[in-house]
Amino acid sequence: MPRQMIRSKSLSGFYARDLARKKWQFAATLGFRSRSVPFWMANRMFNAWIFEIEGRDDSAHGSRWFRVNAFGAFPDKPLFHVLVCGLETISKYRLKASWQEIAGDAEIKYFYPDVNAFAFIADIARSDTKFEIDSDLD
Repeated sequence: MPRQMIRSKSLSGFYARDLARKKWQFAATLGFRSRSVPFWMANRMFNAWIFEIEGRDDSAHGSRWFRVNAFGAFPDKPLFHVLVCGLETISKYRLKASWQEIAGDAEIKYFYPDVNAFAFIADIARSDTKFEIDSDLD
């Protein structure tokens, strides 16, 4: 799916059904240790992280993710807000350690079934910052 640049007011028309259908396991906020990170490099780090947490084999081919790429006061330093599901049994600490090794700071929480995924993403998007949506939901 191609990236889409949208504002928070437009988010409600996107993805609500897809987000509600998934049984999300983790909610993450992923930052970068470098002062300036071009988006292509940040995206490459994210893909390396996904590859790492999937276990480098086909056993996690059912994993899915939804990412909000936030661009705040520093557009050359994105912040990723991510929902992940479909992983084999895994600890949030392993996910955090993997991101810290690859790119920088990570705050990762277990995503409980009673939390509304769409409301979670909408809360992230409430600010006036621009953001993009990336996902692998299929």
